[in-house]
Amino acid sequence: MMIFLSILFFALNLYMIFKGPLFSETGKKLKLLEISEVEGKRADSEYKSKVVDGFMKDGCLPLIMALLLTIVEVIYLVVAIGFDPIKIPTLLAILFFIFTWIQASLKKKVKDMTDSEIVIEKAKLQSRKSVTYSSVLKAIMWTTYFGYMTYILVF
Repeated sequence: MMIFLSILFFALNLYMIFKGPLFSETGKKLKLLEISEVEGKRADSEYKSKVVDGFMKDGCLPLIMALLLTIVEVIYLVVAIGFDPIKIPTLLAILFFIFTWIQASLKKKVKDMTDSEIVIEKAKLQSRKSVTYSSVLKAIMWTTYFGYMTYILVF
């Protein structure tokens, strides 16, 4: 099972080097929905119903898939400590994983933004490409780690 997951995560991260993060479009859509919800709080309940319908249509299933993939990756990293003879690469991968989650949670929430910040954030989301320097570096790091684990598990 570890070999299969290593190859799967290796392939996913190799794909992300060239195409960007798997759920980047879903993240953009959800952020735009959140912005439109904040902008439309003064509107009636029909508008709120449209926001909920938009979330169910655009973000619910991909969000569940991203959550499941994250849970499997966490379990994989914890179990990988037992398979890794050096232990340092796996511990560094766990630290990187935790650091990434902390960094994502520190971003400013849309409901705490001013009107001008919301306009700027909306423009960034609409113009942002999915492949960025940061996403490529992260994908290369994870591809290297999962390639290392595949090598350790197979040979």
